[in-house]
Amino acid sequence: MERFLHPERFEADADSATTAKEWTHWLRTFNNFYQAVQKISPSADKLILLTNYVPPQVYDYIADCDTYVKAEKALTSLYVKPRNKVFARHVLATRRQGSGESLDQFLQALKFLAKDCQFKAVSAEQACDNYVRDAFINGLSSGAIRQRLLENITLNLQTAYEQARTLEMAQKHSASYTTVEPITAAVPQPQSQSGDLECLESSDETSHLAATTGANQCFFCGLKRHPRFKCPAREALCLKCKKQGHYAKVCRSGKPVGDTSVGKTKYSAATLATVSGAAPSSLSKSLSCLKVNGLPVNALIDTGSSENFVSQKIAKENNLIILPDDGHVSMADASLSSKVLGLCCVDVELQGQIYPIVKLKVLPALCSDVILGHEFLKNHSALEMAFAGVHPPLKICGLAAVKLVAPALFSNLTADCSPIAAK
Repeated sequence: MERFLHPERFEADADSATTAKEWTHWLRTFNNFYQAVQKISPSADKLILLTNYVPPQVYDYIADCDTYVKAEKALTSLYVKPRNKVFARHVLATRRQGSGESLDQFLQALKFLAKDCQFKAVSAEQACDNYVRDAFINGLSSGAIRQRLLENITLNLQTAYEQARTLEMAQKHSASYTTVEPITAAVPQPQSQSGDLECLESSDETSHLAATTGANQCFFCGLKRHPRFKCPAREALCLKCKKQGHYAKVCRSGKPVGDTSVGKTKYSAATLATVSGAAPSSLSKSLSCLKVNGLPVNALIDTGSSENFVSQKIAKENNLIILPDDGHVSMADASLSSKVLGLCCVDVELQGQIYPIVKLKVLPALCSDVILGHEFLKNHSALEMAFAGVHPPLKICGLAAVKLVAPALFSNLTADCSPIAAK
């Protein structure tokens, strides 16, 4: 019986998701053990017993504690993380019965989640404020403000509103701090091929090859700032990127059109609809498994992305050859962008079909290993994704012929009507 009462040594990982549950259970068994020891030896030191049943790496946290109460408090704060009751109530309110989960299991799961919600007996007014606070935080459109509010362990409605209002004003004020960055010429200016344009660019006022355009200079011609309709470069053709509206000396393109040097790609204003961060479960219908150079990765089919992208972490882990490339990619929020770190040319295998030399731009962080955009999807005539909805399929950018009966001319005239003779 005495051997049965001995608890096992507590060796749980402090970062494990189940550590709090394991520590609570172990502490209960240790207290039961100490009560049994007291019956045999009333003068037993509880702190010494605790020291005997923890490993050296755990003992380091309580080495300076001179009482059992301090040691228990230190270990409890280490293994039992404080719960945010606002987030806990959100988890409880959004919990749904899982596939194959019985009603008993679902109810027990809800009761377990309710323990972290810290429900207390309050007045009807306080209960209403708590409910409005939870709905207020859950319905915020700004994820950054919501994250700052959830940093508070306890939070009432008035404090949540004041903090959110302060953060919103700070964001608006921060957006007004705009800086004008100089535009740096990426390469030497190419030789002119048009006589008229060459004369215009080599005049006395513009004969210098300006490397940058300051705040008081026109972004399109490099001269002193003036209205756009008076700009001499308004109808000019850039000899660098072959686009109309600016001179080559202020062109922001990374490479001239037609340059085939290894490791550089043509400049393009790429867009990426998917935001960075962990891939949400709501995008599971768009995830596919494919192979990049024979290595399995997860790919997100993104119809809002103009090009294909790969995470920098995946590129390094799989030893993909990263060619030099630069530029910026516009994110879902037009005010955000991500810097391109390079370019990978790989062979992609998807659903048994091989796509050779697929270009993947390397970004520092993605919500998936690989994102396939229009650059890849244009290889197919259409894209079909099953969502198991009740309505008929939704076709995007589809044209259908409209069948209309041609109206009869002069249908209100009787058969005895004749035209009037006139010149």
